[in-house]
Amino acid sequence: MKSTMRALGAAITLILALVLSACGDDEPLPSTSTSTSATEGATGPTGSTGATGGLGASASAGGRAALTDGDPLDTISVPGAGSGLVTFQTEDGDVSCSMGENELRCDVPEHDWKADPKPPDCDFDWGDSVGVSQRGSEFLCVSDTVVDPGATRLADGESINELGYVCEYENGLLTCGYIGDGTAPSGFSVSREEIELF
Repeated sequence: MKSTMRALGAAITLILALVLSACGDDEPLPSTSTSTSATEGATGPTGSTGATGGLGASASAGGRAALTDGDPLDTISVPGAGSGLVTFQTEDGDVSCSMGENELRCDVPEHDWKADPKPPDCDFDWGDSVGVSQRGSEFLCVSDTVVDPGATRLADGESINELGYVCEYENGLLTCGYIGDGTAPSGFSVSREEIELF
């Protein structure tokens, strides 16, 4: 029943998005994603295992420290922050993200790492999208994409801090986290080669 209701909700959201996009607004639409907490850690090519998503996940010293180490990167302004939706991508185009008031989501369509197994209640695409919100970080079950080739490119050494989220891109690795409530951030580090949820 829950799966049917989720599918119906996603279909309605998709139809509304299509209707609204026909109105001529050039702003990208917010993503339609269903969050599904990861049940096992993702393994990258180096064999390192990331923490599973959710508030109870054990902390990643590397990713969390990157967001709180006091060594700020150059913060850039991104169009759309005033509208409540920000889209951007890494300078190599491997990672595309959409930052809204309720969730930050990044898609990595081509990657070398393996995602957690697809949960049985996911009727859509699994394994290419990760997200973070007040609930924590997790792989996402999605029916769309946030890839936008025209989105702002985040260069090495730059960061974005908008809508309660921060993303830093350094040495080819994008680290993003929710910092809205002032606690140690939940988030993820991702590139084509690796992923870690914390």
